[in-house]
Amino acid sequence: MDATWYLKRLASMSPTEVVHRTEDAARRRLWRSRPPAPPTVRDRPTVVVNPIDPGPMVAPQARDRLLVAADELLAGRWSQFGRLRTDMTADLDYFADAVNGVRAPDDAFSLTIDHRDEAAVGNIKSVWEPARHQHLTVLAAAYALSGDDRYPERIEAELQHYWRTNPFLSGIHWTSGIELGIRLISWTWIRRLLDGWSGAPALFEDNPSFVDQLGRHHQWLASLGSHGSSANNHVIAEAAGQFVASSTFPLFRESGAWQAEAADELARELAAQTFPEGLNRELASDYHGFVLELGLVALVEAVLLDHPVRQSLLDPIGRAFDALHAVVDVAGQPHRQGDSDDANGWLVDPVTYHRWGSLLATAALVVEPAPWWHRPAESAPDAPALAPAPARTAPAPAAADVRTGIVAACLAGRHEPTRPNGRPLTRPALFPNAGLSLLRAPGDADADLDELWCVFDHGPHGYLSTAAHAHADALAVEIRSGGVEVVADPGTYCYHGERAWRDHFRSTAAHATIAVDDRDQSDIAGPFLWTRKAEATLEEHQGLTALGPDSPPVAVSAASHDGYEPLGLTHHRRVTLRRHDRSVTLVDRLEAVGDGPGRPLSVQLTLPLGPGVEIELEPGAGGDSPAPAATLRWKRRGGEGAGRASVTLDPGLAWDVLCGSESQRAGWSSPHFGTRVPAAVIVGRTPAARPGAAYTTVITFLPSSPEGS
Repeated sequence: MDATWYLKRLASMSPTEVVHRTEDAARRRLWRSRPPAPPTVRDRPTVVVNPIDPGPMVAPQARDRLLVAADELLAGRWSQFGRLRTDMTADLDYFADAVNGVRAPDDAFSLTIDHRDEAAVGNIKSVWEPARHQHLTVLAAAYALSGDDRYPERIEAELQHYWRTNPFLSGIHWTSGIELGIRLISWTWIRRLLDGWSGAPALFEDNPSFVDQLGRHHQWLASLGSHGSSANNHVIAEAAGQFVASSTFPLFRESGAWQAEAADELARELAAQTFPEGLNRELASDYHGFVLELGLVALVEAVLLDHPVRQSLLDPIGRAFDALHAVVDVAGQPHRQGDSDDANGWLVDPVTYHRWGSLLATAALVVEPAPWWHRPAESAPDAPALAPAPARTAPAPAAADVRTGIVAACLAGRHEPTRPNGRPLTRPALFPNAGLSLLRAPGDADADLDELWCVFDHGPHGYLSTAAHAHADALAVEIRSGGVEVVADPGTYCYHGERAWRDHFRSTAAHATIAVDDRDQSDIAGPFLWTRKAEATLEEHQGLTALGPDSPPVAVSAASHDGYEPLGLTHHRRVTLRRHDRSVTLVDRLEAVGDGPGRPLSVQLTLPLGPGVEIELEPGAGGDSPAPAATLRWKRRGGEGAGRASVTLDPGLAWDVLCGSESQRAGWSSPHFGTRVPAAVIVGRTPAARPGAAYTTVITFLPSSPEGS
């Protein structure tokens, strides 16, 4: 990073954080010249494994899927960020970047390696991901469900190889605390799931290599953990790792202190990073799931130990489960807001499992189900069935995924689901603190109509002073039909390396909102740093009530943001969903502020479409004439025929459709981290906006048509 970035990053810190980081830098220099002594091992250390038998709790189909994935992994095949890797063997080169072939440093002093420098370390996410050892927790789960010794034998070979090639403070895998925290979670659960294997003690607590690695991980996190403006999901991952590992492996004199400090930090940070209505404060949907999984694995550990922190964790976790049940579409998928790097907080299933379906099902094991929760009957046929809420006196049904079965085995007889504080009586559709409105119309099978689902973003720009995982997407919408993305969020694609693409995917122009003067609403200052941030204000809402016979025919949400006030304008958007004619209307206005713009300003209205949506301009459109309308078509999710919608476009803008443009960086969607695929985007532009002018877009959803018609 250049000097400008460092100055802007410094400006985002409080004086206390500056002092802390100065001390942190001094410690790093000291460790280079004089590494600290290892933690002191207790005279007669013991482990607290709390073994479980998840077999009866896991459905046969979930077990079979797991064993297929485990056998593929034994053959070296594993999916990472949506791409198949064939080099995942026991002697895996943990420093090789599978994306571009660069090899990260393996013997350099770790605290001087710049992990942001792709030329030096490669695609750092690709390098770090296998070292989280979550693929090995999958093998451990396969052993727990099969008793097949091939799985622990492979785990043993790979872990011994990893520990041997990654000594303390040597190489890229000692550079980031979140990686250490997740690794501790993986090692803890590998040990627990392998408890029936005779070689488990020799691999873990009786193994000097493991004991040294375990102590050094704790030592690193206790001394160099995240803090200040970096205390987002990273600090929760670090604390969760320390809590579960120090609880299961209390091998050191310092273990009690590490456990206590991690428990306090978990309770404090989960509460701080959760809005009152349950959404995560980073306002990045996948990080809601990531943090929820980290909270869940810590809660399970606390329940197994009967540790008092369980009560402090239950409330934010319960509210997060409620929020997830509230926002998902008919297919059990939440909105796609902010950054995503496909991270898992706790993985014991094949990576292709229905992550959100798993969390929705697990919720009923942790908190008392609400009458308005998302139900299996609402799920599309190709989505895994969600376990219904268990009756208090009946045994829980076998889980459709492995992790839910494991949680059930851990909590059985130890935990009674409770109701979160302040739970709403009906399914919420407005999240005022998080700045999210949900406008919905139910599906009608008799009329061959799918659920209409629209999310409107009018919330804060990210979390903490850096807003690290935010996108410049104020007043953006996502619209789905039957769980299919029609007007879509573009995703993330990358973090480091391809800076121009990193900036594009979080830009205003990439989202379903309005960009003025080809500028972002908020100012990008680095890959995870924003300076000036747009502030949105909810202006009106009506009809955002639970669906039912008495639901109003119209739902409305209106808001504005001040991101373009430096240009003399504010952007106002009103979103209206009419349930009777199944339409969504967007009305955008740019109002003058003060003396207004001092010069003509261009305006771009963007409607990014989902990757599977086809667009056809109406007859008479194209050429030098703007397209007044378009027709959209897509394959229905789990149903016959094609979904359809007509789009009426405002004549005050000149319209075009782009798809997969490299030169303009337009028409792309990122379904997985590190992957981008062409997806059409409808773009309307005018070179000179008139303050006060309104631009109206109407999307009307039609009954499905036979495929190919």
